Amino acid sequence: MKFTIQKQNNICFGLGEFDHILTHVQSFGSSLLLVVGSRSHKQTPWFTSLIDQCDHAKIDYNIVQITHEPTSNLINTIVQNYSKKSIQVVVAIGGGSVIDSGKMIAASLPCSPNSEQESRSKVPFIVVPTTAGTGSEVTSRVALTQSENQLKEFVFDTDYLPDLVISDAQLMTTCPDIVTCSTAMGLLTQLIESMISTQATPYGKMMAREGILQFVPFFSRLVSSNNNNLKSQSAMAYASILSGFSAADSGQGLISGLAMVIGSRWTIPHGLLCLSLLVPILKATVQQCRDESMTEVLQSFDALGQCWAHPSMHDLDGSTVLIDQIEAWVDDMVYPRWSDYGFKMADIEWVVSQNIHHQYPVKLPQATIETILEGLIQ
Repeated sequence: MKFTIQKQNNICFGLGEFDHILTHVQSFGSSLLLVVGSRSHKQTPWFTSLIDQCDHAKIDYNIVQITHEPTSNLINTIVQNYSKKSIQVVVAIGGGSVIDSGKMIAASLPCSPNSEQESRSKVPFIVVPTTAGTGSEVTSRVALTQSENQLKEFVFDTDYLPDLVISDAQLMTTCPDIVTCSTAMGLLTQLIESMISTQATPYGKMMAREGILQFVPFFSRLVSSNNNNLKSQSAMAYASILSGFSAADSGQGLISGLAMVIGSRWTIPHGLLCLSLLVPILKATVQQCRDESMTEVLQSFDALGQCWAHPSMHDLDGSTVLIDQIEAWVDDMVYPRWSDYGFKMADIEWVVSQNIHHQYPVKLPQATIETILEGLIQ
């Protein structure tokens, strides 16, 4: 047995943790750059509360709004605009694009520590996620679109690892239902692929299994409650963190690989790609495993299915239970088609020519993947 655990973040998890954010900010300094997302965030009680606290505590703050996925020009412009303002802490409050932007900004700004801090190589960075997705809040990865060619690339750097994560489910209740559902499917995809990865270690599998056990009983309740069940939202937030840890250990699978390749050229949200791909890819994978008697992989799927198991399912194998439940969830969702984002039949050949399987335990034939992609855009 052999594995490596990367340096981890400090994490404050639970309802009400956001109430203490000013204390954390002040531990780093009194000059804050606040990175937020859509205009609606500025209308939420938590945003108003934070600004009021900063004003009362005489915290010098600037606000940057991220309205789309980060580009190299956007990040360079923000860094240039604030490089002479002696920023002592960056706080990103939002979803994946906001968090990724905050990571790159904090890592690129000149460090101006207060007199009580030790010398640092980068500006301290605090993350407050407002969605439960693929765990960007605990990883050192960012997605960055290069402005010169509009191609998205995924960059890893230990400087992108946040100094502190504040995960408070109360900030996730204002997320639109389609965003909650699609990011959740991206989260579930990552947990499943971490469990069956050829690179998975006992540590990564442990994190992934716990994440799935959190996800399964609470996702349906969260959707049926219109995103207002705090207990369910907390479980999803916890699963998101576990997903980030497990993926860092286990690498990338076929579904995540396809989503990243397609997302590098089309602006289709990662969660929406995973939502669309998850069921057909799993069905094809399980069928190929049965045809080729890949017992070990089938056992991994059975273990996954046990996370859903209850007495009425005792006659079904785990892979059937797993796929049937996910398919039922997806069938109840209303979401945009890939063609709405400009993805066409002619684009499939380029997608399947890329490196997409990564640490996935089964190499699906190119023709199978082509057929799946054709079905998703017809």
